[in-house]
Amino acid sequence: SYWSKKGDLLIAVGLHTTAGSEQPEITDAAKHANILKQAQECYVKAIDLNPTNAEYHLHLGWLYHATGAHDLAKDEFRKATSLDPMNKKMLDYISRYNAQ
Repeated sequence: SYWSKKGDLLIAVGLHTTAGSEQPEITDAAKHANILKQAQECYVKAIDLNPTNAEYHLHLGWLYHATGAHDLAKDEFRKATSLDPMNKKMLDYISRYNAQ
């Protein structure tokens, strides 16, 4: 339903924030990977709900990048820039990715 998907979006944002703010130790690597995977799944659901939201594609791209799925990351970054080509913040994020 709409509300359960909206709840998934809120979970994705929370998981993404948690994953990005943690400095995982080696012993926490599995936990960190699980959080990233859960956040990815929730962003995919959020995109299903609102496929034209460039920010969702951007964040999903960063999550893919963080887990080594670089081709998927590039695809999401392309989608994000095609949806919002004038978003300076988003373009800065993507240029940092391309510089790596």
